[in-house]
Amino acid sequence: IINAHAGKLPYYRNMNVVEWALLNGDKVTGTVHLIDNNIDTGAILYEEVLNLKKHNNLVSLREDAFDQVIQLVGKTIINFDKGVIVPTSQPAEGKKWYVMHQYFRDKLNSKLSST
Repeated sequence: IINAHAGKLPYYRNMNVVEWALLNGDKVTGTVHLIDNNIDTGAILYEEVLNLKKHNNLVSLREDAFDQVIQLVGKTIINFDKGVIVPTSQPAEGKKWYVMHQYFRDKLNSKLSST
């Protein structure tokens, strides 16, 4: 079983990782990985920095990120089936992110709407 995740693993595990990456000034990266017994810790199959268009709010930015991440799944499956992709284990250490507080969401929305 595979998962499409809108965060660079193992640095952005769990939830609201698009928002956390933006707040931290990092690029938003889509990762396709195998699912194991923990959250976002399975072997990585493929990752790619997402080409996010200009957005004026987090909702449309997240939708764009998730649309791009889901598109990575098809080519990942094809290349995995061809033997082009070798799963890469993640280190045990990593960073888990949780629901972003509204204060920080507002800051990001303000930043997006002013650019």
